[in-house]
Amino acid sequence: MKKVFVLIIALFPIVIFAQEESGFSVVGGFGSPIMQISDQQGMSISLGGEGAVLFKNGLFIGGFGQETSSMSKNKASHDLYSNYHKENEYGGIWIGYVYRLNKRFYLNFSGKIGGGEVSFNDRENQLTTYDKVWMLKPQVGLDVKLLKVIAVTTGVGYNHFGAVNLEGQGAGQFNGFEAFIGLKMG
Repeated sequence: MKKVFVLIIALFPIVIFAQEESGFSVVGGFGSPIMQISDQQGMSISLGGEGAVLFKNGLFIGGFGQETSSMSKNKASHDLYSNYHKENEYGGIWIGYVYRLNKRFYLNFSGKIGGGEVSFNDRENQLTTYDKVWMLKPQVGLDVKLLKVIAVTTGVGYNHFGAVNLEGQGAGQFNGFEAFIGLKMG
């Protein structure tokens, strides 16, 4: 995981230089609180935030962070985790493209990559077991402008967690589709 971040940091100045040479110009930015609902072997809700710089050609780059907690007890195949709630928290880089930004309804396509941790939390006995992981999340969304600088965003995505190494459990306990809604400002 460290190699991925070092590579991204090493290539970032090259990307910035390429943007200057190809005539990219910043037209603004936006931020959004976000709520996501997923059914990853039990209903879970995620709250977080995201923000990005928007370029004239519709590309954007920014960051995100969020935390998820399952609403029901885990359906784990391993008895060790049968009374636990699944949780995860992560953050990272957010890159995407906005299609037809000047219209009232517009599409956005994005990918999030980052790191964090996944855990099983026994709320009754106050016991937690966790693991550090990396994650990848492709998303597609539809935004509706309410005002010039405020839009509602909604869409779907897929959470993929890698390097999950909890006794008796793999990434399948955390991977899954999600629906999201948020309020973009900017």
